[in-house]
Amino acid sequence: MSDRTDMARAEGSTVFGLIVRLVGDDPRGDEFTDLFAYADTVGLTGLRELLDVHGVVRTRRAIARTHPERVRELERVGFQADDDFIDLPSLNQYWHLDVRHLDDDAVAALLEALLRLDGAVSHAYRENEWGAPDVTCSATKDPLATEQPHLEEVAAPWAWTQAGGQGQEIGVVDIETGWWLDDGGVADHEDLAAHGATLVSGVVDDTPDIKSHGTAVLGIIAALNNDVGCSGIAPCLGRLKMVSPLDAGTNGAAYTDGYVGDALVAAVEASLDGDILVIERTVEWKAGERVARSPGYHPAEVDEVTFLAIRVATANWRIVVEAAGNLGTDLDAVSVPFPLPGRPDFERSLDRSSSTYVDSHAIMVSAGIDDGGGYAVMATANHGSRIDCFARGNFIVTTGYNTRPPKASKAQPELWYSRHDLARTSAATAIIAGVAAVVQGMRIAGGHPPFNWKRMRFLLSEPTHGTPPDPLSKPFGAVMPSAKAVKILNHGWF
Repeated sequence: MSDRTDMARAEGSTVFGLIVRLVGDDPRGDEFTDLFAYADTVGLTGLRELLDVHGVVRTRRAIARTHPERVRELERVGFQADDDFIDLPSLNQYWHLDVRHLDDDAVAALLEALLRLDGAVSHAYRENEWGAPDVTCSATKDPLATEQPHLEEVAAPWAWTQAGGQGQEIGVVDIETGWWLDDGGVADHEDLAAHGATLVSGVVDDTPDIKSHGTAVLGIIAALNNDVGCSGIAPCLGRLKMVSPLDAGTNGAAYTDGYVGDALVAAVEASLDGDILVIERTVEWKAGERVARSPGYHPAEVDEVTFLAIRVATANWRIVVEAAGNLGTDLDAVSVPFPLPGRPDFERSLDRSSSTYVDSHAIMVSAGIDDGGGYAVMATANHGSRIDCFARGNFIVTTGYNTRPPKASKAQPELWYSRHDLARTSAATAIIAGVAAVVQGMRIAGGHPPFNWKRMRFLLSEPTHGTPPDPLSKPFGAVMPSAKAVKILNHGWF
């Protein structure tokens, strides 16, 4: 986890922050980045007094990297694109309260007081903890060319023979917290360096395993097809960028650990229409007050701000590919408090058949394993009707290493490539992001505008477009998509 030395944690404290959704979004407070000044300016006297009484000293906007007026512009696109978008809260209504200095009893009292503050606060909840990547670090000396079965499974080599089928003209933004970078913030692995993959927002977690995780994800998506090491699914990707949810905060210390919604809006600003935004973070929800019904790692969209940020991204013609998470949970059983005007007790379900299901528009990915009779859901991978598609979650060779080698060790590929280290839904999500990039590339090469989220999600989840799961497996997605089947069966769209 990242350093949080800029504010001491109270003894016995287990809560980092609270998220507060205000009743409205008042442009008079646009220039203020802390809730105290905003409350003073827009006349929220009761809220300001409550914060003082409960000892809150540090606040910020939940979406802190993008100006509120620009957020409204992005949301207005959503209003035009989706009939139900106008009923959703604005991202500008969300604020983060730092409560590390308060003990759990004080935090509980503050949360209760906020929820009673009618006229100012419409919702408040404990900040979710974002799970660290689930990786181990080891290396292999095995030949790499024959160690990437996922390439054939999604028909990447076939796509490479098609115009645009190597991801040309398409951009990908990887959203997680670490990659091995040079001093200029560029991924300099020998199989990635030519892409100039650059960190465009946020700071990097220095934990070696986390850096290797991000480097491995980039390799699955876009490692160069250059007779060195391994190959990515979209080896000639047009643009490759990274955004970290970690915020440098005050005095260089991380202010918030993994606020994905903020990073996602920054990724929209760093990308173009049709680009692929990859969420490689999952959220750790604990059973308790106003949180999920089951503990552990869940998809990022269970967080309210992240859910809304996904809607903003997809409304602005970005494709969001999201990891389902690794807990072995049936997501149909998960419901999330999401009070709406006139419906204060509303809970957002992840069960597509539920009357309370609200679609984020992301492509959610689970992980499969070949059990000899077809692909079954991995025991640790989340499943349920919310899953759109799946990909292999084991035996993945890609870029990545634990201890960064000196340049002289480029002759030792066991130090530069990993086998089996990136697995489960992290690996599967990267694979599907790569497939989305080559499908979008073939679409653009045909002289067409890029697919939007709805068409892309259909293409990657339609049962006839790839390998179905083992019928005896738990339900976890319609198909492992094949780029070849997607294009051939829908040739009129390319």
